[in-house]
Amino acid sequence: GADPYFKPNLRLSETQSSLIRAISRVKYKGTLSRISLGLGELNFPMPKKAQEANALAIKEGKTGYTDNAGLDELRTAVAKDFERNQGVILDKDNVIITSGATGALYIAFEAFLNPGDEVLIPSLYYPLYDVHPRKWGAKVLEYGLTTEFDVDVKDLASKITPKTKLIVLNSPSNPTGQIVSRSATAEIAKLVENHPQAFILTDEIYSACVFDGAKHKSIASFTDRVVVIDGLSKRASQTGKRIGWIIAPKVVIETMEKSQQQTYVCAPTDSQYAALPVLNGECEDDLRHYQEELGKRKAVMGEALKKIPGISFVPPKGAFYYFIDVSSYGDCRSVATRLIKDVNVVTVPGIAFGQAGANYLRLSYAGDIANTQEGLKRMKGAFEKWQ
Repeated sequence: GADPYFKPNLRLSETQSSLIRAISRVKYKGTLSRISLGLGELNFPMPKKAQEANALAIKEGKTGYTDNAGLDELRTAVAKDFERNQGVILDKDNVIITSGATGALYIAFEAFLNPGDEVLIPSLYYPLYDVHPRKWGAKVLEYGLTTEFDVDVKDLASKITPKTKLIVLNSPSNPTGQIVSRSATAEIAKLVENHPQAFILTDEIYSACVFDGAKHKSIASFTDRVVVIDGLSKRASQTGKRIGWIIAPKVVIETMEKSQQQTYVCAPTDSQYAALPVLNGECEDDLRHYQEELGKRKAVMGEALKKIPGISFVPPKGAFYYFIDVSSYGDCRSVATRLIKDVNVVTVPGIAFGQAGANYLRLSYAGDIANTQEGLKRMKGAFEKWQ
């Protein structure tokens, strides 16, 4: 219950966690089992070689601290992996290994922000982009997206001031599943060259999840005023291993090391060893399998959604979400609530990702395919009934 003496830190925003919790607490009184289309994690085992490397590290007693910035060989492997995929030349001093991409976001914002600084985030955003900057007294401003959920570069440009410290991009995007277009990427890179006080913070945790011939091109190949965040949670199905990283100019990494030292010291050691075979290219078969399966699930969900009356969506190119417009049935919270009450299917109300999401639900196709199909079948029945 409430404690009259405990006054929590007001900057710990509760909006998203409370919303998702409230939705999942909605009671269903029928006999159908609960199906969640809300989850942002893959249901595959992590790659075999990663499992073996993990077990060996523990067996060999490699469970002490590593350097704050991570194992040298893993930092080098991340640099080489990025060079292979994006053509950007780096070395280990441009890399810090973090406790997941969320840990990376925390230390990135801490390293950059002072009270009064400004941070620009997309109008549909992963909630931490909004929560963290406020903790350091920075002001958060949203820039608009086009009807296809690409960055509205004109709007972004109009929001930059001398106080703008970070411009946040997320591509492929959670929640929209879209990829920032190449032309927008190039324009944003140019903007930053004209505003030397600003850096781009690009969250690329879904970089491996791209479909239908789409390509993920990091803005880091257009400008070096960039902080790249990525990790293995989504790429290699190991959310709980907590391995992420930041790629940035060396001087930025040095500041981040201090932040990391004063929060969680280093990323989990056995997990760092488990990450090595993935980044050294020894798990390609597993990773290909994940992507093929995800591609099938994406197609299944897309086909099912096309048959539901009264909803619309922009076909996603990456991540593992469909962001569907349900406004003809009401606001997202009431629709999400009704889906649970009527057919016991959990979705994430778009409002969890900002006011611009009020008409939408986010559906994930990362889970079991049979469950996903059953969930969509029930949704179709519910929407047809409500028409």
